[in-house]
Amino acid sequence: MRQKITWNAFLIAILMSVSVFGQNTELIWLPVFSYSWEQTEQLGFDASASAFNSLSNLDNSLAIKFIETALIASYATSPKIKLGLGYLHRFATPLIEGYQYEHRLLENISFSSFFGDKKIGHRFVLEQRFRTNKYENRVRYRLSHKFSVGEETAGTFLKLENELLNSFNSESFKGENRFKIAYSKSLKNKKEIEIGIQHRTLNLFTDFDLGQIVLLSTKFSLSK
Repeated sequence: MRQKITWNAFLIAILMSVSVFGQNTELIWLPVFSYSWEQTEQLGFDASASAFNSLSNLDNSLAIKFIETALIASYATSPKIKLGLGYLHRFATPLIEGYQYEHRLLENISFSSFFGDKKIGHRFVLEQRFRTNKYENRVRYRLSHKFSVGEETAGTFLKLENELLNSFNSESFKGENRFKIAYSKSLKNKKEIEIGIQHRTLNLFTDFDLGQIVLLSTKFSLSK
């Protein structure tokens, strides 16, 4: 019963987000496939592929904004701390004539702490973004927490995340905030599915008007 109530509440949150922001906000669907494996007890890898689909532009060439592939290696220095190094390739605006790209290098550190009896996740990321017509650095900090949805639903979680991003180069500086709520379910044979809703606030710390994106994410993960 508790699982059903939580799932219904999650669906209501999605519908409310779309109805509140849908009139003046871009709507995005982001499907993700992820495959991860452990090379050793400390060293692991995660490979992923995703597509950024604009539901607000299904009738024009911006329907698919970009397609991404990424590979990230992580090394556990302790049970609570992981260091990461990765590469991401973005094929931008594939439906528009002319090749646009982004090559991205990233370095991250993730660790956990406790607030009372609640486990809180922290992640810092540095990114070097080599894009078609410019270079950009980005710093990211994510705060997250997940909790089990009842003892009778082992492997079922509700996740809360908030991430602040700052992008900069020699010419500009801008910020972005991303808040996400997601529902995940572990399946047999090390599989996991996740559905989430994320709200992004754009153009922070600039003279531009704030932009907004409501993003529906669906993720299928497989681990070895």
